[in-house]
Formats: sequence, C-alpha cells, structure tokens
Amino acid sequence: MGSFLRQHPGAAALSIAMHAALFAAFTIDLPFAHRPRPAPAQAAIKATVVDTAAVEREVERIEQAERAEVDKREREAREAEAAADKARREREAEEQRLE
Repeated sequence: MGSFLRQHPGAAALSIAMHAALFAAFTIDLPFAHRPRPAPAQAAIKATVVDTAAVEREVERIEQAERAEVDKREREAREAEAAADKARREREAEEQRLE
C-alpha cells in the first residue's frame, strides 16, 4: 500500500480531499439546505348549508306529485275501460236489435 501512495501521490491526495469534502457536506448544517417548502395551494370548496326539514318537505311534495300522477293514470285507464265496456254493450244491443 505504501508503494502505491509513493507511486501515485496526486491520486492519494485527491482521494483524501474528496472524502474530506463528502464528510464536511454530510456533517455541516448549511442554511440553504433546510428551506421550508411552500404549502401546496388548496382549492376553496364552495358549500351551501341545506335545511334538512326543507329537503324532507320537498321530497314529500315530489312523492305526492308522483302518487297523484299514478292515481290520474289509473283513473283514466278505468274510465277508458268503462267506455270500452259501454261501447261493447251498445254494439251488442244494436246487433241484437238488428237480428
């Protein structure tokens, strides 16, 4: 090992200098190395407070409207069926009268 150092004194000096620089870099606390990172920008959330009682009233109103629509359709179907039955009876009565 001693012969290597004597043959290459520049390489040995460079190696010692590089190791000293690395040691210094890892042990010395440099002020620019610990800059605080800026907080990431957060998007603002737009929110609206909703009264649960108002929501429940609206849901009930919508359900009542739907029930009224179903009742109306059922009533119209019954009326159409009654009209068809009446027309059938009238047709049968007319057929019997013509016979």
